[in-house]
Amino acid sequence: MDWNKEYELGIPELDAQHRQLLECLEKLEAAEDEKAGELAVYFVLTQLDAYSRVCFVVEEILMRLFDYPGLAAHAKEHADFAARLIALEQSELRHEVHGETRKFLHDWLAQHIGVSDRRFARFLLDAGAISPD
Repeated sequence: MDWNKEYELGIPELDAQHRQLLECLEKLEAAEDEKAGELAVYFVLTQLDAYSRVCFVVEEILMRLFDYPGLAAHAKEHADFAARLIALEQSELRHEVHGETRKFLHDWLAQHIGVSDRRFARFLLDAGAISPD
């Protein structure tokens, strides 16, 4: 999953964090393609977990600061993803992660950034809370 213009939200900090998430997904795909082993895949999943937590905290702080009306639903998406990622990490240690992991991560990130985060970014930009790049 490569970064492309359709993922840009116009908020530099969020765009930079999303790039990091997509880089983790690229590392995961490379590790699986190279059959690097479960431990290598596990480490990439833990890196994705760490980056996503930072990204989610930043987004949720901004939502609280600017009274974003969709905070609860957006935070639930984050919590659901975090729980699923933990399950994937644990499964990887038991050699149970398959191709559906890539599809889930790709689909979730594309949908979340492209729809939920875009809606939030538009709210911030329309409110003048943050200046576009």
